[in-house]
Amino acid sequence: MRRTALAGERSWSEGTAARVVSGVRERLSSAEYRPRVAGLLRDEVLGEPLGNALNDNLIRALLQSATLDPGDLAGLDG
Repeated sequence: MRRTALAGERSWSEGTAARVVSGVRERLSSAEYRPRVAGLLRDEVLGEPLGNALNDNLIRALLQSATLDPGDLAGLDG
């Protein structure tokens, strides 16, 4: 099932999005995930602004793995 179909079935709010993103970060950072992605958790990133670094690292990892494509990010410009 495509991610767009899954997204349409969910009622999205800021809190829902934050929980989904947190879950993705934790899954990709877990020791069981191969290849494990570093730099997605607060204790792995130095400097400020921390939230920007975490988001940047996550988006880069998803783009590199082809989980996201540039068209998926177009809706974020708003």
